[in-house]
Amino acid sequence: MTTEIFRSMLYNGQSSVQDLEWVIFDEVHYMNGSEGVVYEEVIILLPEHVGIIMLSATVPNTLEFASWVGMTKKRKMYVISTPKRPVPLEHYLYTGQSRKSQEHKFLILLAERNLLHKGYLDAVEAMKAKEKVHAQQKDAGERTPKNLTVTRARNNYLEILRTMGEKYKKKKWGWLWAEASSQPELEEALVLGGFGYPAMAVISHKKMKHLTLRGPFSGDGINAFLRDPSYGKGSTAPIRGADLPKFRDVEPWHGKDAILEVEEDIDLSDVELDELPKDEL
Repeated sequence: MTTEIFRSMLYNGQSSVQDLEWVIFDEVHYMNGSEGVVYEEVIILLPEHVGIIMLSATVPNTLEFASWVGMTKKRKMYVISTPKRPVPLEHYLYTGQSRKSQEHKFLILLAERNLLHKGYLDAVEAMKAKEKVHAQQKDAGERTPKNLTVTRARNNYLEILRTMGEKYKKKKWGWLWAEASSQPELEEALVLGGFGYPAMAVISHKKMKHLTLRGPFSGDGINAFLRDPSYGKGSTAPIRGADLPKFRDVEPWHGKDAILEVEEDIDLSDVELDELPKDEL
């Protein structure tokens, strides 16, 4: 745990502290930092029966520091040092940015302080290869029409709904798919739309209750959402108005993507602001 949390436990006199036998301070050289007072307070507040082990590879004035701890706790302190690091200190350049590239690390400095020029060159080549892939992906994205991206997203949603419909059709459920905002009374009765689109809800017309999907609109999310009501479980809410809302007659979807109208920019070059009437408060 952090020294701040442990200090709070000591201040509050938690009973679990009395069961401690040893406290190990790792990287104790951080006592020289701005938060060093936290280490000092923990050492001072530790009960007498608790043993102390302190680890560091770079703590300065080791004997002086050990003498202060021994004087504070009124016990003998043993300083054990080694002429070299038990674990060699080696330096790597890490170029990974994802799960696929998480192993992309290149040794550039040995424990003997010898620089490996080849490791540096390999790291540079790895970065260049990654930048090339990103540039290709960006170029492909710029050349892909926006409506094609929307089409793919829509088809993915429809495939998810088709799969879930096949899976749960034996539950004697009826399915209603509607375009966003095409059934405003229904959306208002089921409190839809506030979480964005697409949205999904389960309705019991006998009990006049419903259950709304609040999780992700994905295969796993919808499957987890439909599992509870299929077994009569889940936290339901009453339908607003205690009656089924009115359904509007709408044209069926023709299977084609809509074309957004391009709005013309309004030309304000001829407008003289000084000629506009001024409102008086």
